[in-house]
Amino acid sequence: NLVIKKVISNRINSIIEHNGQLVLGSANMTIFQYDINKNVIVNKKIKDIYFPTNENLKTLFKDSKGRIWIGTTNSGFGLLDLKKSQVVKHYTTSTIKGLSSNSIKSIKEDSEGNLLIGTYNGLDVFNSDDETFKVYNQEGFGNNNGTLSNYAVESLFKDNAGGIWVGTYSGGIDYYNKQNNSFKFFDSQLQKPVLGIIGPMQEAKDGIWIGTEANGIMFFNPRNETFNYFPIPESKSKEG
Repeated sequence: NLVIKKVISNRINSIIEHNGQLVLGSANMTIFQYDINKNVIVNKKIKDIYFPTNENLKTLFKDSKGRIWIGTTNSGFGLLDLKKSQVVKHYTTSTIKGLSSNSIKSIKEDSEGNLLIGTYNGLDVFNSDDETFKVYNQEGFGNNNGTLSNYAVESLFKDNAGGIWVGTYSGGIDYYNKQNNSFKFFDSQLQKPVLGIIGPMQEAKDGIWIGTEANGIMFFNPRNETFNYFPIPESKSKEG
């Protein structure tokens, strides 16, 4: 399929669904819109004076109001008008007070409609109405003192109960306790060395599936606080 090959030839960093189409975020500030039913794909170059043309579009997120947000590797985040391929609002450490880093790893939303922005220097909670931030970062390293276990927030996940899980580059995950405004650290390193939680997190019946760097996937059971590890076997080519 030539349409699929066109997409596969580009690195896809993020995928969302919007108006019956898949929206794919790629490098060089490029977005692909793929109509699955018509098997038609359109690529768009995002227009914005603040984003370099060679910037990497790291993450896409559609919030509860239907707005699309983009996060980049080195140039902050912004609100996207998909029809015009334009960023209508752009946020960096130099344009707004409170953003902890221009390196945006992940964007999600909490139950109150605030954006949760995982950055290279912490977790930023962004109120888009008054454009204010609340920043959570690391104090110490993996010491479970109520702060983040590592400064680099690689992935974010909201479970069915509205709980927020934070995947960090330390190789563990943090659960955000909103009642006492603190984090509980679950250290996967105690059972097996893990480079980092950089992949997606997906809720299952009895726990959470977690993507890692170079260590396959893990399954975390919150009830007994245990990790099970599932390394990805090397693929074997078949001849003939």
